[in-house]
Amino acid sequence: MIKAYGSNPADLHVGISPSLSPQHAEFINYRKEFPESFWQFRVKEHHFDLWALAIWQLNQANILSKHIQIAEMCTYANNVDCFSYRRGQRTTGAHGTVAVLCA
Repeated sequence: MIKAYGSNPADLHVGISPSLSPQHAEFINYRKEFPESFWQFRVKEHHFDLWALAIWQLNQANILSKHIQIAEMCTYANNVDCFSYRRGQRTTGAHGTVAVLCA
């Protein structure tokens, strides 16, 4: 967005949709799948806090912490409102995204 629109990262607001919680974000092959800088977000042997990792990445891009909101709803644990491949092994789900650009 910086290159395409000239956005100032400090002016951006970020919302992160439901996703895997630390209890269900298990990556057995994380050493092959994740860069070593992500390993600091392990909460137990093969589980990661992807929400904290997202905040860290956004802060690295100069997004202000006060401009980041995370739903903190686990897609695996919430089988009523959320699709999870890990839970059902189905290959499709429903997802909607809304993006707003304000001048």
